[in-house]
Amino acid sequence: AITGDSGICGTWKPRHAALDTPSVNNLPLPASLSLSLSLWIATFSVWLYNPSAELPTFLSRGLPGVLAACGLPEINFSRINEDMTPLSQGGFQIDDASTWTAGQMAAFVLVIFLGLEILRYGVPLCFNWAPKIPVRGKHLDEFEFLDNVFIWFNKCAIGVFTYHLVKFCWSASGVEWRLSQLGFVNGLVALALLHIVYDFFYTLFHRLLHNRNFYRYIHKHHHRQRAPSRGNLDAINVHPFEFVVGEYFHLVAAYLVSTFMIRVHILSLAWFVVVGGILASLNHTRLDLNFLGIYSVKVHDVHHRLPESNYGQYIMLWDKLMGSYKPYNEEKDM
Repeated sequence: AITGDSGICGTWKPRHAALDTPSVNNLPLPASLSLSLSLWIATFSVWLYNPSAELPTFLSRGLPGVLAACGLPEINFSRINEDMTPLSQGGFQIDDASTWTAGQMAAFVLVIFLGLEILRYGVPLCFNWAPKIPVRGKHLDEFEFLDNVFIWFNKCAIGVFTYHLVKFCWSASGVEWRLSQLGFVNGLVALALLHIVYDFFYTLFHRLLHNRNFYRYIHKHHHRQRAPSRGNLDAINVHPFEFVVGEYFHLVAAYLVSTFMIRVHILSLAWFVVVGGILASLNHTRLDLNFLGIYSVKVHDVHHRLPESNYGQYIMLWDKLMGSYKPYNEEKDM
């Protein structure tokens, strides 16, 4: 249960050892207001940018209506050329931020921060039905100034990374955009390869961060939390260097898979990045979730108490091959 939420990014204090994830009924008032306000600001800013648009009309049209109200061209995947020529309409190019208007730039930033708010509050609420992982490590009850600085820097870095990812996907010949071309290979197989390649680099990098020559300067900050419970906030409460490198490994994986292995559908890439953010957030909750035996929150919980194990972000393939995998033991893993 959550008893408080204050400060720039919020301070969550456990009421009891289980550190329950907030439910719809016990979500802190500031959290509810923050989420509601974010949704309202996003909607109002769209209308403010183009007051001539009737609010109920463009909202009823869904995403195309919102894009049109923002002055963004509606994307028709059937019109995308075989050579992946960037979309250009009225000077706007989706892969060139220098062609964006101030309103389009503001809309992009709002979407990023709204997505982070959804990760922060929506994801734990969606999975609140899951059993809770017992707290065995020391919980970091309050954020300090440096925690808040790192969190806000990393939030801004997500916007820059997202732009670079969109820029790459729009121009890469190995990325398929046509919905009609979505298949087993460029869909599920590509998704599996993206995770395998990403976690190869992330596991090695994470392991390097635990080297005694580097640990205290970078990764030690994140391991002050030995019983993660805040989800996205605990996930991005890392040194900026570590966060930026970890984010851009997604881009590295996208480049390697789409360039040297197989064509990748844009929906697979979107799933890889968006669901990856959800899984990274879940890794820092007390929710006992296990998907098909491939992903488990418990194994990352083990890492926060026994740091020299389970270095992977999403899967434990490389940890098992490198001998650093340690399963969750209900009684003896302390």
